[in-house]
Amino acid sequence: MEIIEIAESLIGKGLYTDAKDLLNKLLEDEPDNNEAVCLIGIALTESGENDKAIKALNYCLSKNEYNAAAWEALGCAWMRKNMLDKATHSLEIAIKLAPENWSVKRNMGVLNILKRDYKKAREFLEAAREKKPEDYKAIYALIYTFINLKNYQSAEKLIFKIQELNIPHEVRSDVEHLLVRIQAKLI
Repeated sequence: MEIIEIAESLIGKGLYTDAKDLLNKLLEDEPDNNEAVCLIGIALTESGENDKAIKALNYCLSKNEYNAAAWEALGCAWMRKNMLDKATHSLEIAIKLAPENWSVKRNMGVLNILKRDYKKAREFLEAAREKKPEDYKAIYALIYTFINLKNYQSAEKLIFKIQELNIPHEVRSDVEHLLVRIQAKLI
């Protein structure tokens, strides 16, 4: 397996430190490997090191402004810093570059939740689910969107759907509490 593929796998498993270590070793030998820089930026974003992520991703984009994954990760880093205008700009570029990417749509949906534009959030999150129905993060965000839209029946249906999936314990616990609260509103 190629180093880039191994790093992608590590990021997918949430092993961000391992991915960064591996990619940094690769960059020692190949300092111009922009794919490695992008993946480090993604790992930094996912591990909450947003300032470092922004620096790495901006460097990556200075070498290739058409990298949708870098724009998406940059948007997420800005979103986590609550810089919503910059996040919007980055994610809009990512959507233009990768209009069918479910992850970009999910992140744009989450951004719109933060902006309290729940109708737009719903559009993006439902579009993300069309592309990847089993994405529990999109379902989870959509549950909150429906609650904010006071569409409790749709939220309840999604809770039943998400409970069928393999999800982290903390998400399962949260949706169980949400279900109790929603059912109280439905009665």
